[in-house]
Amino acid sequence: MKKIFLSAVVNTAGTITYYLSLWLITMVISKLSLRSYYDVGVFSIAMSFGNIFFSIAHFGARELQISDINNEYKNNEYHAFRIITCLGSIVLCVICALVLGYREDIIIAITIFIVYKAWDAYSDVFYGFSQIYGHLEYAGYSMFIKGILIFGFFTMILTLTQNIQLSMLSLVFCSAGTNILYDQRKVAQLSKSQKIELREILSYIPKFKKIFLVTFPLMLNTIIIPLMIAIPRLLLEKIYDAKLLGIFTSVTAPTVVISTFITTAALPLIPSMAEAWLNGKRMKFIAILGIPAIIVLLICLSIIPFALRFGGMLLTILYTEEISSYVSLFVLAIVVSCLLSCVVLFNNTLVSMRKIKELIIFSLIACFTVMIVSIPFIKKWALYGALYALGIAYSFQFILQFTYILYKLIAVRKSHRHFV
Repeated sequence: MKKIFLSAVVNTAGTITYYLSLWLITMVISKLSLRSYYDVGVFSIAMSFGNIFFSIAHFGARELQISDINNEYKNNEYHAFRIITCLGSIVLCVICALVLGYREDIIIAITIFIVYKAWDAYSDVFYGFSQIYGHLEYAGYSMFIKGILIFGFFTMILTLTQNIQLSMLSLVFCSAGTNILYDQRKVAQLSKSQKIELREILSYIPKFKKIFLVTFPLMLNTIIIPLMIAIPRLLLEKIYDAKLLGIFTSVTAPTVVISTFITTAALPLIPSMAEAWLNGKRMKFIAILGIPAIIVLLICLSIIPFALRFGGMLLTILYTEEISSYVSLFVLAIVVSCLLSCVVLFNNTLVSMRKIKELIIFSLIACFTVMIVSIPFIKKWALYGALYALGIAYSFQFILQFTYILYKLIAVRKSHRHFV
């Protein structure tokens, strides 16, 4: 038990370090790049666009992989499937970027970023193997190493070249290098497995259909959140310019900490919530759901006065004085981030209730809402319109989730068979 706890702590610390390094890169660009927020905008477009296709590269297969206690599929089948999804995500991402008619510098940035994220997704299959063999800490060490490397090399190359695309190449090399020199070697030591060959990958293709069908709902749900976040950002650049998007990204980036914290804190509650639901313990179920919901409310109420008072100074310290006047946008971003936290919390609740179909339906409705309202809102209110669009979509999704969960709690009886 102690070993499992320590592995989880190391993995969490490594994950936080890695994602913190990506946020710090945005700060570095705004402070070191001569083109400042234009380059932040280019990086943001690449990141927003690439994260959509990262979900395709990942394809939700990690959850199937680590829960496959009956060894329904071989390790190399998961390995081969991930190679195919990673390559497919790169091709789809580049084609979509070309079809949408982005400028050459942005297409290059998008291409580099999706190759980097494909390596990330490829590393994830090795993290799954490490977890299966009882060494989840290897994933944490990997992400910690990778986070330090990408931040260091990105900063150095940007300082020397003032070229955002060349700097982004460091992400690819650091991610690939960490995978080849660390991830693959650690898993090889644990499993004593041989490297997978092309003909072996091809031989597994007939079996991919079943894995695809099982993981597709998970992938679909995973792709919706980054897609919703990406739509207003990409439209901001299309309607206005990359610099305005860079300002938007910089102002809203610190608020991601809220949704990340709530998501991480709520994950351990899922098993208890699922058990309470299956055993018909409605009051316990409500109590478990209420804890993180109250935390979100308290965070929102406590941070907003602080942001109103010190937001301008904080933005100046983190970035530049140019965006210190966007305090009201910063406060609005905090509210939207809290709404997203509630949506993610209720997504976890629906997963605990095994209501995956309803979860996807509510997410798709919210995604279509963003698609419909983003253009008129952004044209009328610019930066604020992007957050208004997200806020309305998240609010609508939250209302649907809350109403459905409340209905199920009222409608079902306390007997066990009605909770299954």
